[in-house]
Amino acid sequence: IKVGSMRLPIATAVKGFLGLKVLTPFEKDLLERLGEVLEPSDREVLEYQIKQFTTVRRLLKHLDDPKAYGFTNFYTLSFGQNVTDERQTKRFATNEEESLLAVAYVDFDEGQMCVQFWLVKGVLFSLEYRSPQNIYYPPSGYRIESIALRRK
Repeated sequence: IKVGSMRLPIATAVKGFLGLKVLTPFEKDLLERLGEVLEPSDREVLEYQIKQFTTVRRLLKHLDDPKAYGFTNFYTLSFGQNVTDERQTKRFATNEEESLLAVAYVDFDEGQMCVQFWLVKGVLFSLEYRSPQNIYYPPSGYRIESIALRRK
């Protein structure tokens, strides 16, 4: 299924439409690479949080930044209610309501993009995709060149 300038695998699109937790191969690669650069204690937090997520939503466009094209947002819900406070007991240490955890730099044949990993109250909440090509799901053959941690 093609949405805007991206092509999601059909199984991902259908599961996402049904509100099920499903990650694209690109999202899985990003999270795996993020885990590789984190300290062991933070890697454990990331793995725990990913297991607790129940819903993944993808959004296109961002009104405030012309280079921001899409988001992958993670939720911990039960019967439609937010249960993050109860279920997400392992969190990244931060004093901020929202904080930037890391930035990934991705190259592909037609261009490049950066992906920002955002936390809300110490819980991974969003992957934000920024690209001059206005895409958030690169074609096959992409390379995650590096991930830079942004918090101390």
